[in-house]
Amino acid sequence: MNMRCWSELLTLLCCAVGSCLRLIALAAPHPSVQVGSGEHHELQIGDMVHLHGLQAVQYNGLRGVVESWDAEQERWSVLLDDTNEPRLLKPANLAKVDCNAHEIASNNKSSESAVVELERLSTELAAERSAREEAVSAREAVQSQLQTLKLKSKQIVTRFVQNWR
Repeated sequence: MNMRCWSELLTLLCCAVGSCLRLIALAAPHPSVQVGSGEHHELQIGDMVHLHGLQAVQYNGLRGVVESWDAEQERWSVLLDDTNEPRLLKPANLAKVDCNAHEIASNNKSSESAVVELERLSTELAAERSAREEAVSAREAVQSQLQTLKLKSKQIVTRFVQNWR
């Protein structure tokens, strides 16, 4: 399997896992978390959020799913959609995104298509592995035949030389 296929397989696997985590997070009930000095914050674990007002501007505008609250650092751990990597972010830099049924269905469809693509790539990988094993077996058989031919050729040459004398 070439590097492009491996890269696609890894990317699809990460997307599928991220989508599944988001769907699980959206479906499961989560308790509210007390943020800061006792004030109640509207975010909960599993909420979809929009990132804004960050000094690292490359993250502004991205979306993610709230994974957990880090009480020591007073930040939410957010699994970003684009990179599938968690980031600790201040509550002030997160805006809750209302997640409607259409968006959940869209995430589910992309997850399903990722699973289908993973199955296709897995089948392709199995076929390539089988073809590689067959090629190795064929090469070993040819090498064995070559050794036999070399030995027979050597015997014929030896007999010819003995008869020549």
